[in-house]
Amino acid sequence: MSSFKNKNILIISATSELASCIMSPLHEQGAKLFLVARNEEKLLSDRDEYVSGDNYYICDVTDRQATLDSVIA
Repeated sequence: MSSFKNKNILIISATSELASCIMSPLHEQGAKLFLVARNEEKLLSDRDEYVSGDNYYICDVTDRQATLDSVIA
């Protein structure tokens, strides 16, 4: 298995069950996780061990303009 140390990984729908299954092993291997979710409160409460100052974005990726606004901001 290849290492994810120092790799940047984007996790979309970071509050989902699938995301929770993959974030822990990636984080343990040294990956830098960038999290995207619609619900900031849930993201911060459920995934606080993976969230740092600038590595999360709150947006609905099905809304193109909102996604662009979040990324550009």
